[in-house]
Amino acid sequence: RDGIDMMCDCYPYDAFSTNIGETTYDDGFLQSYKSDYSHIELCDGPYAGQRCTEEIFCKLRREAPETLTVGYFMREDDVDLALMSNFVMLGSDGILSGRKGHPRASGSFPRFISRFVRTGKLSMSEAINKMSCMAAERIGLKAKGSLRPGADADIVIFDPERIEDRATYAEPLLPPAGIDRVLIGGRTARRDGEVQSVALGRALRFGRD
Repeated sequence: RDGIDMMCDCYPYDAFSTNIGETTYDDGFLQSYKSDYSHIELCDGPYAGQRCTEEIFCKLRREAPETLTVGYFMREDDVDLALMSNFVMLGSDGILSGRKGHPRASGSFPRFISRFVRTGKLSMSEAINKMSCMAAERIGLKAKGSLRPGADADIVIFDPERIEDRATYAEPLLPPAGIDRVLIGGRTARRDGEVQSVALGRALRFGRD
C-alpha cells in the first residue's frame, strides 16, 4: 500500500529449520508459538534425532549454538495462504548438516506441484511461474526462468500425475519421484532418477550494492 517493492518466498512445509542459537529461539518464542520444547527436533550433535527438553535446549544454546534443529511450530493453513498469494514465490531455503536436516532441501518443488497443483489450489502455470519466472525476474537473471530463444536451456521434464516428494525429516535427502530428466545448459544432468553429471551448473552468489 505504501509503494514498497516487496516480495516473499515460502516452502510447502509446516516446520522450519535453523540453528538453535539463532534469534528465532530468543526469549519468549514458546509463548509466541503457544508450544513447548518438545516441538524442537535436533538434527546433529550428541542429541541428533531427539526432541528437545528445556535442559537440553539451554545447554545447546550456551555450548553448541550451531546445532541444527527442525521446529514443528508452523500451521499448514498459514503456509497455504502464503503460497497462494501473488506476492509469494517458492523457495527451498535448503539447509543440511551432513545428511541430516529438513526435507525441504530435496522435496520443496515436487511437493509444491503434488500438493497445490494436483489438489486444484493452483494451476500448473501459476505454480511454474512461482517456481521459476518470479525468482529469475526478482533476482535479475534474464537468461533464466523461461523457455525462449536465447535463454539458458535449464529444463525439468516431469510427469504431473506422478511427481511428488519422498524426502522425510528422518531421511531428508531421498530424491523425488516423477522427474524423468533434468537438463542444465542443454546437457543432461539427471535421467530416470540417476545423476548423469555432477559437473553441470554453478552456484550464483549475490552481494549487496
